[in-house]
Amino acid sequence: MLNARLNRRPLTLPARIAIVVALVGITLPIAALAQATFSSFSGAVVDPMNGLLPKATLVLTNTRTQAKYEVKTDEAGRFEFVGLPPADYVLEANLTGFSTLRGTVSITGQDVYQQIRLDVGELEETITVTNGPPRRPEPQPRAKRPLPGCNGALAGGIGGRIRPPVKIRDARPQYPQGLTDAKAEEFVLLDALIATDGTVKEVDIVPPAHLAFAAAAVEAVRRWEFDETLLNCVPVEVAMRVNVTFRQE
Repeated sequence: MLNARLNRRPLTLPARIAIVVALVGITLPIAALAQATFSSFSGAVVDPMNGLLPKATLVLTNTRTQAKYEVKTDEAGRFEFVGLPPADYVLEANLTGFSTLRGTVSITGQDVYQQIRLDVGELEETITVTNGPPRRPEPQPRAKRPLPGCNGALAGGIGGRIRPPVKIRDARPQYPQGLTDAKAEEFVLLDALIATDGTVKEVDIVPPAHLAFAAAAVEAVRRWEFDETLLNCVPVEVAMRVNVTFRQE
């Protein structure tokens, strides 16, 4: 109060306006932050028999910012993402033995619940066939493994118990003879389906493919046999991709 140099005059109108503008500039971002809505995305991951799947990994990617969020399902197959800003997200869910699921999720300011189903994973076989003489005879068929005891296969609703198939009968494609338009290497890609009894019930050719080589590959694959693929002790069908390379020696 005794400082004679202190300016005690009332604020001028421009100064008052400047202070108000500054306060508004600070208040608006704080208000917007307070009003921002963050949501949760929760649910369960199940197998095709609706058995819950613990330890599955789920990843959400914000399509606008590319921010990633990752969680794992708990021992009851449940998951929860929290604090998600409104956006469209790419979802990826995977677990060993199952096919990776990819999809999208839209978060619009409200909590989202979703049940996610993972299918049994696809098998893959790779074969190389040459135009030389057969190097070994086809092996004799093997006996199927006995079915395991299946008491309490879905105890507590928990699933995910997979027994992969074992091939018990093999057959090698034969290199087609007498072709004049064959390349040094010909590639054939097949999509097949193994039935619940282990036989190959469907074989589809993935184009493009030389018809003679594709026919040789299909004829052999149709003769394959497996023991049962089991999911929670129940036989299930399983997809298989077969890559065959025919090579001239």
